[in-house]
Amino acid sequence: MSEARKTNGAAVPAQKTFDDVFDVVGSFGRYQILIVVFVIIPIILPSGFLAQTSVFFAAVPNYACAAPHNFSWKSGQRYSWYLEDNETAPVLWFQNHTKGQSCHTVRLNATDVELPITWNGTDENVWNNVSLPMKDRITEACSEYRYNRSIYQETIVSEWNLVCSRRYMMIWSYTIFVVGGVIGPLFWGYLADRIGRKKGFYLCAVFQSAATILTGFSPNYVTYMICRLLVGMTSSASYTIPFVLTLEIVGREKRAPLAVVLSFTYSCGCLLFIGMAYFIREWRMLAGVSSLIATVLYIAPFYFFPESPRWLLAKGRYTELEEFLKKVAKINRRPMTMHFASLLPQQVRGVDREDHTKKHSPLDLFRTPNMRIKTLTLMLINTCNKGVSLGLNYYAPLFAQGSPHFTAFLNTSVEFFPYLFAKTAFQRLGRRTSLFLGLFICSMACLGTNVVPSGYAAVVTALTLIAKLCITFTYLNGKLFEDETFPTVIRSEGHSTVSLTSAMLSCGVPWIVISLGDEVKTLPLLVFGSLTIVGSFSTFLLPETVHQRLPQTLEDGEEFGKNMTLKERFRLLPRPKPKPVLAVPEDEEELETLKSPVKESSNRL
Repeated sequence: MSEARKTNGAAVPAQKTFDDVFDVVGSFGRYQILIVVFVIIPIILPSGFLAQTSVFFAAVPNYACAAPHNFSWKSGQRYSWYLEDNETAPVLWFQNHTKGQSCHTVRLNATDVELPITWNGTDENVWNNVSLPMKDRITEACSEYRYNRSIYQETIVSEWNLVCSRRYMMIWSYTIFVVGGVIGPLFWGYLADRIGRKKGFYLCAVFQSAATILTGFSPNYVTYMICRLLVGMTSSASYTIPFVLTLEIVGREKRAPLAVVLSFTYSCGCLLFIGMAYFIREWRMLAGVSSLIATVLYIAPFYFFPESPRWLLAKGRYTELEEFLKKVAKINRRPMTMHFASLLPQQVRGVDREDHTKKHSPLDLFRTPNMRIKTLTLMLINTCNKGVSLGLNYYAPLFAQGSPHFTAFLNTSVEFFPYLFAKTAFQRLGRRTSLFLGLFICSMACLGTNVVPSGYAAVVTALTLIAKLCITFTYLNGKLFEDETFPTVIRSEGHSTVSLTSAMLSCGVPWIVISLGDEVKTLPLLVFGSLTIVGSFSTFLLPETVHQRLPQTLEDGEEFGKNMTLKERFRLLPRPKPKPVLAVPEDEEELETLKSPVKESSNRL
């Protein structure tokens, strides 16, 4: 007899993969919908908060030198000045405020200037008519600063004077958060694979909430940096673990639309935090309120957070897996008959049995040639996605022409447009072609900003919004591509390794955006455009995954996409969905079993 088992004289074909077993109890039904809506969506929202924290905690308000001796600056159209009367001779102080940020003052003896001076707010003849050569104009660095508090009441920049010669400390405050993203993913991914998705996630959530609360109480810059490092360690895992869990509790055909739903939720979290930042302009209060909301969202669904069935299978925890499948079948209104329930232990123990007894590490991703190529390619693509998305998040409010909150709102709002067509694109164009087109158009938009004539700021803004739209599209596609490429037994390590590499390379993003942007505003976009055009063509090294079964073992992962021909490698559209093939009974006993009438109702197994 073929792969079938006898129980009480009846032959039931064995399920060869976990997808087969899961299809029987319902791979997408009421259970999955309830879990996604009431568990996954609430706990993913706070991960969107983290994406915006650096932007508003370390926002740079307009600043200038503070006038000593309680003097007040008089402001013209381009310059501010004050006249200091001392015992020897009057001294006139100037500073240029056209850029909103001034680190120096210019001191002139008032005897060299025609007096009296008219302080009507517009008279600049004093500066323009000064006949002293520039070498006689003494420039002095600011000893104290005054900040424009019309937009931000307080940020770490204004509280600790992270401007001018200390500006690098502000950039490091961005960078340390990204450095945390280098350390965290491998640790949390390892933990989630060892103790389970649920325990791993909630340990991460507790760690994140405590560190975020402590951030708001930081007494100095050093303490703040330590707290931001700890929060950054959780930034990737707080999204990746629920993402992986969701794709592990649904069938193949629902993974693409659910990837869109989860990314949509992430963007909603970003907008929610921007809304909080708009109404709360003091960074300590903003940290406290956002961490409180995140904690509530984490705690509320704790009881209902499920363990991954694929993790239970990989660890050989068959009894728990059987209980999980029975619960899914019941909630999905596909209750099991006693006959099928009696066979369930044999079914789950027969799925991919041989590979799940082995121990795995991230090094397994590089041991065989095909898995190595796919892993390195996914690293490059995720670096494009993460680095450019992060860079555009920083770029928009830092170099905003108007309100930074409104610019951040626009930059995040364009993320919603890909959700309207992503599902259709992923299914019809396939994962690979969708990824190529998104990265290529993003590169053209970024590179195009460098040929826009000066004075057309609106065009530059429009191109950056197009780039953000495209990189959002490829970001959610890339996560799905990773999940469908890495085998189940090492999927979390695969996600963590890719996230680790991209986070490591993204540590330079704040320096690219802020340092290069201070020199030429569009220079960071030139770097992003060059990176994404390389990433776009690397997608042809990957196999198409649409309509394919997830690889379960390392052997499956190595064979998937191996020895592709050039025609297959550059095939733009995926192959049509294969039609289901009915199994042919191999003996009379199995044939009679299939022909026997089903006494239970049609919705029963």
